Amino acid sequence: VGENKKPMSFKFFAYSCFSLLLLVGSLACKEITAKQKSNLPVLLPDNGAVETTMIKVPEINKNIQSTISNWNEFKELFDLITNISQENYQTLESSKEVLTDLFSALITKIPEPINSRSVIARIKVIQTLAYKLKAQYVVNNKSVKFEKTRTELVNSFSNMIFQITKTLEKNSQLISKTE
Repeated sequence: VGENKKPMSFKFFAYSCFSLLLLVGSLACKEITAKQKSNLPVLLPDNGAVETTMIKVPEINKNIQSTISNWNEFKELFDLITNISQENYQTLESSKEVLTDLFSALITKIPEPINSRSVIARIKVIQTLAYKLKAQYVVNNKSVKFEKTRTELVNSFSNMIFQITKTLEKNSQLISKTE
């Protein structure tokens, strides 16, 4: 009789530990899920639309203004991004050729001091996100996906400005080293 109790108490102990582990694990998952849900945009109950917010477009610093001052395509892109950040989607309502022409000209007429693979790559990212946003605009411009893409587009424009700044800084360092 005594020998049967030991295995039974071990089984009971193992079962208790396993149950406690499952309980603690499920509580931890609920906390993580609650934190993740708090970071999501709030959906409106009637039509599944998401609240939109104005996204701040980065300012162009003085260091790069002289380089891009004659780059008209950049000005057009800046206007496009500004309009989209202010929820003015007139360009998205126009034909796809408008975007195609803009991005084609952006790449072909890029000023020499910033004509680098890294800047061109940033333009390509913006181009891809602009096409994606245009496609989502046609389907549902009040969706969470549309808002996320809109935010990504403005952020990628900010990244392009940062890359232009870094490219110009790198070029100025190379010039000062050779003198």
